[in-house]
Amino acid sequence: GENGTRAVPNGQGVELLEGSTGNTIGGTTTSTRDVISGNSGDGVYVNGAGTSGNVVEGDYIGTDPGGLYSLANNWGVFVTAGATNNTFGGATAAARDLISGNAWTGLELNGAGTSGNVVDGDYIGTNVTGNAPLANPGAGVAISQPGDDAAALLRRASAALAEAKAADGPPVRVLEEGAESETAREGRLEVDLRRALDKGEIEIRFQPQVSIASDRIVGAEALARWRHPQLGELGATTLLRVAERSDYLAQLSDHVQRKAIAAAAAWPAALAELRLSVNITAADIARPGFATQFLAMVRDSGFDPGRLTVEVTESGLIEDLAGAAALLAELRGGGLRVAIDDFGTGYSSLAYLKALPLDYLKIDKRLAQDIAGSMRDRIVVRGVIDMARSLGLDVVAEGVETEAQLTLLAAEGCTLYQGFLCAPPVDSATLAQLVRDQAG
Repeated sequence: GENGTRAVPNGQGVELLEGSTGNTIGGTTTSTRDVISGNSGDGVYVNGAGTSGNVVEGDYIGTDPGGLYSLANNWGVFVTAGATNNTFGGATAAARDLISGNAWTGLELNGAGTSGNVVDGDYIGTNVTGNAPLANPGAGVAISQPGDDAAALLRRASAALAEAKAADGPPVRVLEEGAESETAREGRLEVDLRRALDKGEIEIRFQPQVSIASDRIVGAEALARWRHPQLGELGATTLLRVAERSDYLAQLSDHVQRKAIAAAAAWPAALAELRLSVNITAADIARPGFATQFLAMVRDSGFDPGRLTVEVTESGLIEDLAGAAALLAELRGGGLRVAIDDFGTGYSSLAYLKALPLDYLKIDKRLAQDIAGSMRDRIVVRGVIDMARSLGLDVVAEGVETEAQLTLLAAEGCTLYQGFLCAPPVDSATLAQLVRDQAG
C-alpha cells in the first residue's frame, strides 16, 4: 500500500501503521485469520501514534472462517493508543474465539490519546471511550450446540444479530442452546404452512362488532388462527407474514375466506341477523377475475351476500387505486358492503375515501386507543370520524379495551366498535352464547 498501508501476514483487511495520515479507505474488506496459530485478523488495524485524519468508510469484517483455536485479536476495527481524529463509517463486524473466549469487538479504541475519532457506522460488540457516540448498536450471540462447526455457529449468531438490530427492545439477542432464531423459525413455518391448509390447522375465530347505540353485538370479523402442532396457536399477524414470505398469500386468503363464510352459513339461529366481515388482501385485488370468483363462492355457500362485508387494508390499495375501486364496486354490485381497514396509520390518504366505493371506515386500534391520551390525540381522532361521517360512512373502532376509550369514541360519533372490552376472537359456539346472553 501507499503512505504507510501494507498487506500483513496477520490477516488484517487494512492496517494503518504509525504515522499514516490523510488516507481514505473505501470498499468492502474482509479479513481472514491464521486458523492454526491464532494470529490477528482485524478488518481495519490503525496501529500507533500519529495515525491521524484517515477516513475509513467501507464495510470491514474480521472473520474466523474455519478454526476453533486461540484467537488473540479479531476486531472489526482496532485502534491503538495515540490515534486521533480518524473517521470510521460503514458496517463493521468481528468474529470471536469460539473456544477460549478472547476478544470479540466490532471496534476497539485502545489506550490513552485515542481522542477525536468519529464513529458513525454499525459496530458490533464495541468499547468506545471518550470518542463520538455509537450509532445503531446491536449484538447477536449464539450458544454452541453439540455437532456445531464454526460456520453453523456464526450463521446463528448472524441471524441473532439481524434480529437484535431489527428489534425495538434491547440491542442484544442471545440464542440459548436449543433455541431457534426468528429467521430459522419463520423459514420452517413457510414449509409448514403448505401442509397446514390440508391438515386443517388453520382455524377461524370471530371477534364481535358491537353497536355503540344499542350495546348489542351486530356483526363479527373473521380472523384466522394457526393451530401449529409444535408451536401452539399463532395469530393472524404471524400467519400473514409467513404467507407473504413464502408467496402463498393468495392460497391462504382463499382458504380463510371460504372457511369463514362456510362457518357463518352454518351459524345457529341466534346469529341469523349478524353481519360477517372477511378480509381481502392485496394479492386478491391483483388476481384476475377475483370479484367474479368471490361472489360465486358466496352464492354457493348459501350465506346471504347482503350480510357480508369485505375489509381491505390501506396497504392493499396502493399499487392500483383505480383497479381496486373497480373491483370493490363489482363486489358492492353483488350486494356486499365494503370497509377500509386500519385507517389512520401508514399510508392514510384522502384519495382512498374519495375514490373508493365504501360503506365503513375502520379506525386502526392505535388511533382508537390514542383518544384517551392527550387533547391533541383526541382532535386527530375527531377529525377522522367527522370526515368519515361527512362522507356517509359508518365508523368502526378497533382495539377498544376500556370504558374510557368507548365513552370518548361514542362522544365523537363512532357507531361501532370491536375489541377486548366486549370479547376476544371466539369460536362460533361462544359467539352464539354471547349473543344469547345479551338477549337476556
